[in-house]
Amino acid sequence: AVVSTQSGHYGRGGRYTKEAGVWPRACRFCCDRDHVLGFEYLPFFEGTIIEDEEHCLTECPMYHSVRSSLSDDLKGLLLLRNYKDMMNSAHIEELGKFLSSCHRIRNPKKTPTSSST
Repeated sequence: AVVSTQSGHYGRGGRYTKEAGVWPRACRFCCDRDHVLGFEYLPFFEGTIIEDEEHCLTECPMYHSVRSSLSDDLKGLLLLRNYKDMMNSAHIEELGKFLSSCHRIRNPKKTPTSSST
């Protein structure tokens, strides 16, 4: 199973296309947009934290509260990045709830705004 956090834009022919540059893939919680956009093309710039699956599941402070509530066994598997055993373990239900919570944090529901008439 693959968990994807990458942003893409729906393009022609039903395919997702990637935006150019580092900012679309940078973790918006851990990186400052102006800093990334101002320095990303310099040859010595390595300050961008890419928002990939491992960063979100094991490192990003945005998900710390959800990670800290996991059982010690699942936390251990997660921090060891032992995804195969995690998917085959007795913790599959807990893992599903964890991934759902991460998804809700990353993609909060937007409440519709009521327009006054």
